[in-house]
Amino acid sequence: MKRIICLLIVLCLLGVPVAAEETEAAIETSAETKAVRIIKGLGIMQGYEDGSFRPEGALTRAEFAQCIAAFLGMATDEIGETAVNTAIWENEFHGTPLPEGTQTGEGAETQSALFADLPAGHWAYAAVEKVMQYRIMIGTTEGLFEPDRPVLPEEAVKVMLCLLGYQVNAEVNGGYPAGYLLIANRLDITTGIDLLAESGMTRGQVAQLIYNCLSVQTQAVDQIGTESTQFSPTGKTLMSDFLNIEQVRGEMTDNGVTSYSGRSEIAENQIKIGNITIEVSDTQEEIRTEIGSILEAYYHVDKNGGPNTLVYAEVSDVNRYVFIPAEEIDSFEGNTVSYNENSKTRTQTIAAGTQFIHNGTAVSTLTDTMRDLSSGWIKIMQNGTNLVVMKDYRGVFASSVNTDEGVIYDKLDPSSPIYFNPEDHSKHISIKNKDKTLASTEDLGPSMAMMIADSMYDVEIILCGAAVSGTVEYVAASGEAGVTVSGTFYPFTQDYLNASNKITANLGENVNLFLDTDQKIVWVESGNAAQGTVYGFVVNSVKKDSFDGEWMLKVFTAAGEMNEYNVASRITLNDEQGREYTLKGEEIDAWLAERTGFVEFELNSNQEIRRIVLPLEEGTNGQRLYKIYEITAAEKEMMMYKSYTKNFGYRINVNDSTRVFNIPEDFKNAADDEFSLLTSSFFSDNMTYQVTGYTTVPNSKMAQYLVNYGSGSKPLNNSDKLAVVTDVVQSLNEEGELCNVLYANKAGSEVQLYEGDDCSFDAVPPAVAEASGKTYQIAKGDIIRYGTDARGKVAQIYLVYDADAENPSGGHPGYLPGNTEKYYIKSSYVDIAANENHMYEGISPYGGGYSLPNGNPYGNLGQNTQPAHWFGREQRVMLGYALSRDDVSVTLTTQDMSVYPEYYPNGIPAGAEEEGGYVGVFVTDVIRLDNTRVDVVELRDNDVTVRIGSLSDVVTYADAGKECSKILVASNYGDVVHVIIIQNFRKGA
Repeated sequence: MKRIICLLIVLCLLGVPVAAEETEAAIETSAETKAVRIIKGLGIMQGYEDGSFRPEGALTRAEFAQCIAAFLGMATDEIGETAVNTAIWENEFHGTPLPEGTQTGEGAETQSALFADLPAGHWAYAAVEKVMQYRIMIGTTEGLFEPDRPVLPEEAVKVMLCLLGYQVNAEVNGGYPAGYLLIANRLDITTGIDLLAESGMTRGQVAQLIYNCLSVQTQAVDQIGTESTQFSPTGKTLMSDFLNIEQVRGEMTDNGVTSYSGRSEIAENQIKIGNITIEVSDTQEEIRTEIGSILEAYYHVDKNGGPNTLVYAEVSDVNRYVFIPAEEIDSFEGNTVSYNENSKTRTQTIAAGTQFIHNGTAVSTLTDTMRDLSSGWIKIMQNGTNLVVMKDYRGVFASSVNTDEGVIYDKLDPSSPIYFNPEDHSKHISIKNKDKTLASTEDLGPSMAMMIADSMYDVEIILCGAAVSGTVEYVAASGEAGVTVSGTFYPFTQDYLNASNKITANLGENVNLFLDTDQKIVWVESGNAAQGTVYGFVVNSVKKDSFDGEWMLKVFTAAGEMNEYNVASRITLNDEQGREYTLKGEEIDAWLAERTGFVEFELNSNQEIRRIVLPLEEGTNGQRLYKIYEITAAEKEMMMYKSYTKNFGYRINVNDSTRVFNIPEDFKNAADDEFSLLTSSFFSDNMTYQVTGYTTVPNSKMAQYLVNYGSGSKPLNNSDKLAVVTDVVQSLNEEGELCNVLYANKAGSEVQLYEGDDCSFDAVPPAVAEASGKTYQIAKGDIIRYGTDARGKVAQIYLVYDADAENPSGGHPGYLPGNTEKYYIKSSYVDIAANENHMYEGISPYGGGYSLPNGNPYGNLGQNTQPAHWFGREQRVMLGYALSRDDVSVTLTTQDMSVYPEYYPNGIPAGAEEEGGYVGVFVTDVIRLDNTRVDVVELRDNDVTVRIGSLSDVVTYADAGKECSKILVASNYGDVVHVIIIQNFRKGA
């Protein structure tokens, strides 16, 4: 039998809320019943613009028609199984069924048209037209629809029975209304409904009626006649038959990030309830926090075999657990937690063998760190599974945020930044507002309080909102430490009390309090130091031409901003020897004249500088700003940067959280956009830099801040793809100047690069030129990496592959610049006579210098001198030839298989000899291509084309001999990021 093709209308598909136990914003009062929540969650009935549902408000017939239209959705003209063949009904058996309504009598002649009281412009016209199409609501006998009258219980019951397919049953048992009410009672769909409501049904009552019908099995009428009427159950419910929605109730055992025992086994956008896997949207993110809970979920089933998608879910009323807020915990020793509940001390013992989910990551062992909760909660599940879910939030006040690198720098703990790189798919990132609604990286910024729960699989960032401002009326130093502002007491978080650089709030002082989600103080800005401690580079100091002779400092701050600050008439100075002075008037004049450099300073309530701290030259045990070391122009040649140890001449160390102030050499006359705030990834191995390191940690070589004097170039991103040069021409730049313009294909996109002031396309970094004694010119077919300055001009360019370079093996042209054919290792690692190569044995992770600077297949940017086996750090490139492949990887060798008659498995070529203590060998490696960008470059005499490739484009030596593929591999920290298959069709190639 034909069926209605029922699609869920947009109302049901978009903006669907997902309930979280007791915290769902849409639950306006305790009077909002489960029926209301679910009907609203399924999109069958909607709330008002203010978010309320108003369950006691009346529901009109027009509004009810809109609800029923949601079931019919975008149905075709086909007749559904639950619909009655009206012609048979009228002509053979029962006569015309009565319309729903308050009147009795014969059917109106207007049933096939719309109604006199429903003009075409009425907001519910389309909905009424839809329900009339299936004769589910047909109006009153007076030819009216009465759209604004409240729907009566018997009317609503009749309509729902028609949807369910029980119209015939109702008519043969007395018709409208008695027969319908009788059948409704048998089906138990009137539970909780006031059938005597003469004034009409409320919105809450209608929601209850529809909810009661959702799980009722629909019925098909197979035959209607004078002898008998036959029915058959459809095996479906109203919900599954019309909305394609199924219901499941069970434990969420996997939330797409973690399961009970380890990393999730499903996709990141899925959850698993019982044995059902369901996709969730970004707006349903909060449901993941209910892992371990019993959920009642409604999900849309794709008839075409696509994934299940979540429509609505809430925590089931059978869910059982013990919830313990961190602030109520008295002690947590071993497996026993003691806590306060309603002024009584209670204990809970966690059973042996219990699994834990701590900050979104499954762990099997309870540690002391997990027991030490300062903010968050413990949820001991009691649903039959030994599971404890824990959240331990860290209070953070962001001093600066780098959304490109995915780093939040915490003013409370500067040495422990938080990483949230959205490109790191090994970690789930969720950013939320205080009300748990979805936020994004664009909402992150400096001077913002956050609550962060971080773990191996997951990082949750909650933005805490605006600060509270006022005057300190009371200070509690003992007991629960905190302050009273504007009549409200705010306790300090433990994170703030533990911070070494916290600001003391004094009685009577104006303050800004940055609070966490529990209204505890994360950070204080006082009237005497409204921004607390600020670090920055003083670019210029100027005395204004005014009566009071006020000074102004131009400062590039650690937040990456160029600001101008007025200097207070009276300041405190802490100098390089640790002495403290109070300066005013001419004393300030004498000291500030021509003052520049890196400083620490504080502002008063007028945003004037009130204190300046110069970096101390010698370390003490105090917490303040220190200068670690200054590498001068004369010293920098002897203190090249070493990427594998991340240091400059072992004088200054850096790490991923080091903030690099990139300062132009002529900074006084430089434009503001020439200053930039970078990370340590800016520095390249074996390059020289003029830098000065600073820290607030006594006697430490690890720089928290580093000032680099040089170009304003942005850092090269080591995870960037390589760029294939497709053309180099002369053209006018944006300033109308004639310059070289380079066109390149980078991961499928064309880029246009203008030659910068200090970077020429006819040169490469000195390390390559010096090592090889050659110079290079960028040309078509070359493969490069580049960095641009703040104006978009190329400031750094690295030639990775020279398409025209002479091949040292004598094969087809094209090679890594500066490298020779073989890779030379100490002869003690090679037994030529026994054909044994021990180059990977007994070597330290960083190589230890057992190589010469040539033939390196993993050379950093095509210029690095580190040994081949050291591939675990920084950007590496390898040029090789395809030996063989499997389903996901290709085996490469640096031995040019287009030239040599045989492959040397140990890398030792025939006729190898010791040369000055070294032996030249080849290197073989296995490269995975399954999750890597693969491009195919085709070089022709006058043309270079780039297309997307795959493993199938690789031609191996095993299959084609000397015609095997030539392949360039770029890796970053050991992970392959880009593979380029080079096909040279040029004449003579």
